[in-house]
Amino acid sequence: MQKTPPGSLSPSTWIAPPPGQYKINVDAAVINGKTGGVGVVIRDWEGVVMAAATLETHYLLSVMKAEAMAIFMGLNIAAHGCFFDLEIEGDNIGIVEVLVSTHNLTGPFGTIIANCKALLNRFRLYKFLHVKRKGNLVAHSLANLALTRPNLIWLEETLLEICNQVHLDILDLVV
Repeated sequence: MQKTPPGSLSPSTWIAPPPGQYKINVDAAVINGKTGGVGVVIRDWEGVVMAAATLETHYLLSVMKAEAMAIFMGLNIAAHGCFFDLEIEGDNIGIVEVLVSTHNLTGPFGTIIANCKALLNRFRLYKFLHVKRKGNLVAHSLANLALTRPNLIWLEETLLEICNQVHLDILDLVV
């Protein structure tokens, strides 16, 4: 029997969370291991942007650490914004697997993951999901934007750089 590769059954479009819940999408961009950024977007069940953020990452962060930092940033914004019923989604299957695992990790990466898991106590409901890159384009755009416009947060505002992709995702919900 042939084993299904991890992530092969993941959706390739953005799927809204159930009514009354919110979805955090995250992504990281690392350029030549020298500079990087993470992007976070929180949307409601209708696809409306509730919060978005960019963060510059330290040049020594690997892609996995940067993706973990994106999750941590998203959970922090969600906790402070009182979004307590969440789906947390990214396009890095390795991060999703680590976050749902009960194993304790060591080192700097393990510390970031432990901090993410500690934040989960602030939420009533949470679920980690994997989506293919095509379904994570808003967060991907924000991660790339973090390279030129880092360390910014937008609340209940859809910035111009992601507006078209957000609207395309919403149109996909209707069809």
